[in-house]
Amino acid sequence: MKSVRLACLLAFALAPLSAEAQSFNCSRASTADEVLICQDATLSRLDERMAGMYSRLRNRLVGHGREGLMDGQAEWLRSRHACGRDAGCIEDAYRRRIRELSEF
Repeated sequence: MKSVRLACLLAFALAPLSAEAQSFNCSRASTADEVLICQDATLSRLDERMAGMYSRLRNRLVGHGREGLMDGQAEWLRSRHACGRDAGCIEDAYRRRIRELSEF
């Protein structure tokens, strides 16, 4: 039984990631949320959309506006990490952040 479990774990660990995130390198994904984002095409697309919006805003802003944006992103990232492997939680987090960035 242990060998079957080990084989399953190895197969999962060695399986290629099916999606690619924009805001981080999937080959270095280390947290449960990052791994799931890299494996899920919907979450990966949301990551790409949010990362593009964030990057464009960060490049346009200066001073306190830029600092506020970056602080908000760090806070959002902590909340996304807290989702772990809960895809619904991660998707909700992305959709909320995309709404926030569109109102910036």
